[in-house]
Amino acid sequence: MRGPLSFAAAVLLLTACKDAAKSSDAVDAGSITVATNPPAASAIAPSTDEDRVRKAVVAWSDALDKHDANALEAMYAPRVGFYGHEVSRSAVMAAKRRALGPTSTFHQSIEGDVSVDAAPTGWRARFSKRSGGAAKSGAVTAQLTFASSDAGSLLISEETDDPTIAREKQRPTGDCQSVASSVVNALPEVQSLLASTQKELSKYPDRSMGGVGPLDEDDGGFTVGLGVHQPDRYEAQVWYTVTATGKITVTVMGSDVRVPPAGKATIERACKKS
Repeated sequence: MRGPLSFAAAVLLLTACKDAAKSSDAVDAGSITVATNPPAASAIAPSTDEDRVRKAVVAWSDALDKHDANALEAMYAPRVGFYGHEVSRSAVMAAKRRALGPTSTFHQSIEGDVSVDAAPTGWRARFSKRSGGAAKSGAVTAQLTFASSDAGSLLISEETDDPTIAREKQRPTGDCQSVASSVVNALPEVQSLLASTQKELSKYPDRSMGGVGPLDEDDGGFTVGLGVHQPDRYEAQVWYTVTATGKITVTVMGSDVRVPPAGKATIERACKKS
């Protein structure tokens, strides 16, 4: 039978137990630190304005690619510099919905990085995009300018691309657009529809006749829409396009309308680019 521990042995045993407890505590504390303590908030890089702009560009491109007109509409400011022309948001969306209609095969993707720099009214983003029908066009350098809304969100205040910017610099002065407008407005189908619409609008003081464009086309021509501005949207009734070679096509309520040969010749003389 063992006797009581000596005083020295008891001290040694107690010291050993304390050391073991300290060692156990150190292991537990280390594991707890790893498992439960997240990085300090200051260690997480904050989202910058440039990051927000890049995300907005990607969201815009995705909405176009998916034909999500509702998402697109929420991204634009009330007034937009749209490929060289200042128009309303409803006018922009009329053009977008026309391009993204039920039979449209339009798709878009961004190639490479999005560069962002400060602009007088906010932020300017430049990037390379591919867009078009089933076979996308070659890469084009596009540009979106963003401004902050009263609520702090980013809204597109300008949409353009390098080909448009170059054409704006080289566009000669002349009366091509006014000649085309005169020929189109003289068409009996256009006159009849617009007169009927104008009469109907007398019942609605919050609506007015108006137009969209001229919107620049990739070939150097332009497109114009005529229709009705409503408080929440724009309804185009007439569209006409003049190509860089002076050829014109006109649709009234979605149906092609014949332009007399004399009118075609007049437009071609005024609009054909050498």
